[in-house]
Amino acid sequence: MYTRNVWIIMWGTIYLASFKADCFHLLSNKGTNIIENQYYRFFTGLLVHVNCFHLIINAAALYWVLYFLDGKINEIKLMIFSLVTGSLTNMIFSMLYPNSQSIGGSPVVFSLIALIAVLQVVRKDLPGFNLNTAYGQWIAGYAILSNIPVFSKNSSFNRIFCGFYIRDYRNENKSYLAAQRLGYEQERGFMDIRILLEVLDTRQNQYKYTGPMEGQVYGVQVQNGSYSYLEGMLYVQPSLTHPRPPKNTCVIAGETDLYEVLQKILLNYNRKESLLIKMQDKLTAFRSSETDMISGVMDNPCILLREDYKPLVWNGFDGEDEFLWITSIDFKAVSKKGQHLNICYQERSDEIPYPLMIVHYTNPRGKKRYCVLAERNTRFDRVTDPIFLKKICNILQGYTFTNNGIVQPISRLDELLEGMIRRIPAQPELMLNELLKAGWVEKEKYYVLLIDVSLGKTKVNDVEELSKRLNARVFSHENYYVCLLTGTCAEEYDSRTHLGIEDFLVERNFYAGLSYGFFNIVNISIGYKQSVEAIRVLFNTLNGVHYYAFADSIVTYLVKTSVNCGEFTMESLCHPSVYKIFEYDKKYGSDYMNFLRIYIYSGGSVERTAEALFMHKNTVYQKIEKLKEFFHVDVNDLYAYVKLYVSLVILEQMPIYDSNDFLKWM
Repeated sequence: MYTRNVWIIMWGTIYLASFKADCFHLLSNKGTNIIENQYYRFFTGLLVHVNCFHLIINAAALYWVLYFLDGKINEIKLMIFSLVTGSLTNMIFSMLYPNSQSIGGSPVVFSLIALIAVLQVVRKDLPGFNLNTAYGQWIAGYAILSNIPVFSKNSSFNRIFCGFYIRDYRNENKSYLAAQRLGYEQERGFMDIRILLEVLDTRQNQYKYTGPMEGQVYGVQVQNGSYSYLEGMLYVQPSLTHPRPPKNTCVIAGETDLYEVLQKILLNYNRKESLLIKMQDKLTAFRSSETDMISGVMDNPCILLREDYKPLVWNGFDGEDEFLWITSIDFKAVSKKGQHLNICYQERSDEIPYPLMIVHYTNPRGKKRYCVLAERNTRFDRVTDPIFLKKICNILQGYTFTNNGIVQPISRLDELLEGMIRRIPAQPELMLNELLKAGWVEKEKYYVLLIDVSLGKTKVNDVEELSKRLNARVFSHENYYVCLLTGTCAEEYDSRTHLGIEDFLVERNFYAGLSYGFFNIVNISIGYKQSVEAIRVLFNTLNGVHYYAFADSIVTYLVKTSVNCGEFTMESLCHPSVYKIFEYDKKYGSDYMNFLRIYIYSGGSVERTAEALFMHKNTVYQKIEKLKEFFHVDVNDLYAYVKLYVSLVILEQMPIYDSNDFLKWM
């Protein structure tokens, strides 16, 4: 049948794909609290199975259900019905259990079983359902076994006999799939019994416990003798003998309020686990611009610090002035005392107002980071809080953050390029081979466009937007976005084309510098330094400009470096006429110096000068003639033009340029 073949092919394809990709994470259905608008999971959750047994049982059940329906209903209608009802079942389940995860094709099978039941009532012309047939026994067995508690609660039976595997995943606070994804120690992600008892000990409750010390529990119940014991459940009863529990069953006896205490412990633990999973999902999708989820998990404010102990991001504090006390922490002692991902405690003191938990880790770029948790809102749980703080930092090890808290992905290729920014590789050929292995495609020519974000407001999608706009590889490095552009000629990128991102730079209040072109990717560090120099010139001399090219600052760079290393002072290298112009402007209140500067920097263009100074072209010509007449400055002479250009560059390097004391340099 068409419907049967389509479903079995889809199930088999996804099962085979799961050997290469994390289909559990990508396709599983989620509750409404954690699905985050990914409503396609209502359907895709029907395609994923835990293992081969799970798939085979569902496929066999589907075969026999459709065997009975064969020829009784239109194939197209049957396919649409199974798709809609299966997805609708997952949607309802997600609403009933908003913190759950579920997988499996059993909703499809059960919707078709329900269809059979309805057809038996409304279609009298159809043959009756016969239990004494192969299809009848399979369908009945499937439906019954899936809903018997002893089977539906026991994963071993489920994996072999129960197609309705969704039951094994409906714990509202913690899912097996999520626990598996995060690499937790627990097989099913429930709370470890040893940890539960340790937390109980800290609360000084009197109790007696019997049962295994290894394993996990997913819930707490009061045992009154009216029902059987279930695996994974912790039972509270008046004593350990009445009723007598089976061997290896988790049973605890104690004070009358023990049940409520245990419930709170377990619910709080599961709440934190659920929040931890949500935090991981957000970070994985690089959709989170904040790390507030950390404070949500730990119920206290936290601070992430760079390796120089300066705050990177924080949550739970209104501003940096609320945690100036971090300067009193001896982080060197923390690094020595606590190994990687080990917890260090800092007690309250005169300088530090809160008890602290501190843990250090290393981010993907090899930078040490410190996570500081302050006991400000709630008291530390010395048993579970270290566990969760370690888990958080273990997750954070896979991500980098900008100073604005933006999560940035980093690939192997970005890692290699960033390393080449810091230094030219000693073995360029080997580095090029590594780049090619990481997916690098060689181009004829390269440029580095560096965007300084230190004064602006970054957003989560900045890197993606820049990459699309520039058709370039973009990654973050310190306080910069590094854009690797490609071109075929030196004139392709310069300070006058502006690359079409002026609106982006102005909107974000970013500043960009462009390098010279270079032909070998291993020279990216040189291009990076040139871009940094262009930004420096932009900040120092060009007010209101957001983009500058190193090609336009070469003279500035050469003058600055040669003067600093030579035997002449800067003032001695200036064209004598500029002093006369400055003196004349000071005496008569004229503006010849500014006119000369604009004219020279505009490339000797009368049109651009007139536009910049809001003058008529004839006025510009008149000014040029007066410069020649009064100061013997012929800007039409190439050599004179170059001398004046260099002189203006020199003046911009002199801190006294805008002062009335300028004539002291004469």
